[in-house]
Amino acid sequence: ERHARSLLTVKEPMKQIELKDFLNYKFLSNVTVSPDGTSCVFTTTQCDEENNTYTTNLSMWKDGNTIQLTSSGKDNSPMYLDNQTILFKSSRDTKAQEKVKNGEEVSCYYTLSLLGGEAQKAFDLPLNVTKIEHIQGNLYIFSASYNQDYSIFGREDQKDALLKAKKENKDYEVFTKIPFCHNGAGYTKNTVSRVYLFNSESKEITPLTCDDNHVSTFTLNKDHSEVLIISHKLTKKPSRKMAVCTYHFESKEWTSLIKEDEMVVQGAHYFHDGILLIGNKELKHGQNENGRFYFINKNHEITLLNDNTL
Repeated sequence: ERHARSLLTVKEPMKQIELKDFLNYKFLSNVTVSPDGTSCVFTTTQCDEENNTYTTNLSMWKDGNTIQLTSSGKDNSPMYLDNQTILFKSSRDTKAQEKVKNGEEVSCYYTLSLLGGEAQKAFDLPLNVTKIEHIQGNLYIFSASYNQDYSIFGREDQKDALLKAKKENKDYEVFTKIPFCHNGAGYTKNTVSRVYLFNSESKEITPLTCDDNHVSTFTLNKDHSEVLIISHKLTKKPSRKMAVCTYHFESKEWTSLIKEDEMVVQGAHYFHDGILLIGNKELKHGQNENGRFYFINKNHEITLLNDNTL
């Protein structure tokens, strides 16, 4: 008892948190597991006080050890192409930086062997890509923000006029729709998230969704034969309810699972031989209604799994 008391008396007080602790803090994101499950890569982000920005680098965890893979401070969003190769997004390209400074949209991707060596340029995409997945071979699917007023993709013949209008209007925004901004994204007037197919060999980019349809998220099934998409129409006052559909890559057929006026969809994922969905129809408690779990089988029949009305 006397020894325990002496330990308590010599214990130093907890150090107070200082501002520099937040600047030195590193937070992780984009954790991706290798196909064989033996390693994972992730993005490490840290404040850069001198340049008033954030640095992002890639690291790998394997066999209980963490290894830093990149150090440019401009790398993020890694994904495995196979067990030994990753694809990642980077803004290290000086030519791309000049394009962005000029008002253009561009996303640069690199490959990196986890066995060693330098990162190699894979391809550039003329859009602000938010998510990309590898389907198979040279085929990818990605989502990107598309501004109806200023995005150049698909309107290359109007490039000079679009860039001029963007620069002339950069100091103010006219709000005509809600929501007009999002945390982290800034002002989002006339901006939608669209889904595209990309062939890295031919460089062909094919839009899957329209420029008035905002995609919340997309998910590939296990064998990468189709994609599940949650979206809603871009209107002056969008509904909280969303549509759920699938697109089959080989047949190029769309299948509607949930119509846009049916329910508020909070998430949907492939599960076994069907789709697990959480959502509500706002019948009893409006927007405060909790989500219910549904299962959509391969015949597109919907079954309510729980009758939670709280």
